[in-house]
Amino acid sequence: MNPVINEINPYTLIFLGVGLIVLVVFTILKLIQNIRLLRSRRIGQKDRVQNLALSRMLKHLNIPLNRYLKKTTDLEKERHMWACKSCQHPEDCKKILNGEKLNPEDICPNFPKFIHLQSPSKDS
Repeated sequence: MNPVINEINPYTLIFLGVGLIVLVVFTILKLIQNIRLLRSRRIGQKDRVQNLALSRMLKHLNIPLNRYLKKTTDLEKERHMWACKSCQHPEDCKKILNGEKLNPEDICPNFPKFIHLQSPSKDS
C-alpha cells in the first residue's frame, strides 16, 4: 500500500501568501487610520475644554490642563463640558472665577469631581 501524498500546487501557496500579505497590510492601514482619528478627537476635545469656563475653573482650582487631560477619560471630559455648557448658575460661576468668595461646591456640578485632581500624585 502506497501512502497518498497530497501535493499543494505552488501557485496556490503563492496566491494564499499574497492574500495574507494584502490582509495584513489592509489591517495595518485601518489601525493607523483609527489612531489618527482618535488623536484628532483628543486635540479637538482639548480645544473645546479651553473655550469653556471649564478651563478657567481648572485654573482657579490650580489644576494644570495637562493633568486634567491625562487623568480624566474622554467620557468624563465630555460630561464635564456638557455640565459647563448647561450651567444652571453661569453668573455665580463668573463671580467665583473673578475672585468672589462663593462656595463652588454649591454652584458647579463638576467641582466635586475636580477635588481628586487638585493634589499632585506621584504619576502626574
